[in-house]
Amino acid sequence: MQTVDSRFFGIDRGYLTWITRWLRSDNRANTVDRVEETFRQAKEMNVDSSLVNAAREGVRELCATYVGDETTVARLETVIGNIELSNNAREF
Repeated sequence: MQTVDSRFFGIDRGYLTWITRWLRSDNRANTVDRVEETFRQAKEMNVDSSLVNAAREGVRELCATYVGDETTVARLETVIGNIELSNNAREF
């Protein structure tokens, strides 16, 4: 996933994506930072919960992608947990 050089997320495709990620100093920590920031801003802006829930499913997919990296998965699971807490708080 491309996160460093843009305001938007991008999907890496191709055989040599590791080279472009390396040149941009893009890494998993940057990806999770951007995901956390995106959800924080969505909460502040009261983005529609259906969009947030769809994005949450994307974060679950990232957990599957990074299954071998316990730190990254833990951070992503924290993001998911925070989304679920926020959704529960809205229901009351």
